[in-house]
Amino acid sequence: MMILLIIFILSIIHLALYYLNAKGKMNIPDYIVFVILFLANFFILPRYFYRVPSETEVLCGNPIIAITFVFWLLSSITTVIII
Repeated sequence: MMILLIIFILSIIHLALYYLNAKGKMNIPDYIVFVILFLANFFILPRYFYRVPSETEVLCGNPIIAITFVFWLLSSITTVIII
């Protein structure tokens, strides 16, 4: 649920940046906003949701794959749709 909240907040930020660009208050090209958020969805944000394993716990990669896949799929789709 927390992942979806972060994706929703990023979508709001994304829309706000496009709105501010359209009003002329910021001079950041739209493609730079898109590329920064798209790369953040792929490489930066999923790592904040990885579980820190304890020393006695066997680390399974399935939760990491699932978290990364959710960010890649949902965030990328919402980023492309917002354009």
